[in-house]
Amino acid sequence: MSSVSIGDFQENARKAFDFLTSEFDFVELTVLDVKNRCSVIYVNKTIKVRILVEGIHWGSDTRVAFGHSKFDKFQDYDLLDLAKALEFDQFNIPENQATNQVEQLRIYADLLKEIGSDILIGDLVITKDIEKLREERVRVWNKENKM
Repeated sequence: MSSVSIGDFQENARKAFDFLTSEFDFVELTVLDVKNRCSVIYVNKTIKVRILVEGIHWGSDTRVAFGHSKFDKFQDYDLLDLAKALEFDQFNIPENQATNQVEQLRIYADLLKEIGSDILIGDLVITKDIEKLREERVRVWNKENKM
């Protein structure tokens, strides 16, 4: 997979996720002190939801996360965990389809539109199921690593 510059990533992310601003009243959040400069952050101040779109793995992959924006610390629920919690068909998940980061952005945007409608209107009830998935992942990891 080829990587793109930070500016190109942000431009492509804005294009792919423009439905957040045009359809769901999100705005791009300008954060100067961000851990990953290769990111675009959206927030909806009415429903208090934040969406993070970031480039990871040195520009070869993309990650999308969501959570309440009303807390001091971003909750950071992964979009792929949402897909798993909803038992979404694994063959439609971006990591199984995309060959580069720009394709991943488009696929993740489509995935968020398809399975994230509740999230985009402020209903984060599913995060309880995602927490259970996280706990199970940690339990399995600890068992495999004899922690």
